[in-house]
Order: sequence, then structure tokens, then C-alpha cells
Amino acid sequence: MFRLQPWEGAAAGDGLPVVPVTVSADDPLQLATRLSDELAYAWAGMVQCGVAPSVANAWLQRCTVNAWRGRFAR
Repeated sequence: MFRLQPWEGAAAGDGLPVVPVTVSADDPLQLATRLSDELAYAWAGMVQCGVAPSVANAWLQRCTVNAWRGRFAR
């Protein structure tokens, strides 16, 4: 996922173009998760891998904007 849409300061991996990425919760009743949980897991994983918290916040904000732009309903 981070090769497709690298965080600020990281280069795209393997010469791939930057692709809009989103974070979502597919089926909260069946999978017992919420979007806020998925965002928290993604943020924590990035921070544990050495990404600065502010950079992780900015990356997740871009994911949120991507989701808003790619929605099916207006």
C-alpha cells in the first residue's frame, strides 16, 4: 500500500506511479470493526515502523480525501 501511495518524504517503490489509496471498514457487523479502528491501526502501524506521527496523520488525511473523491454517491 505504501509503495502505491508513499508517505511524505518517501519515494514510490519499484517505479510504480502514485495511486490513490483509501482506508475503509468493509462490513462492520460481520468483521467487528469500524472505520475509526482501521484508521487507528494504520496510524499505529506506521508510527511503529518509524514514520513520524505528523506524517502518518497527513498520509491518512490524503487517504480520507481519496475516499471522498472516489465515492459512488454524491
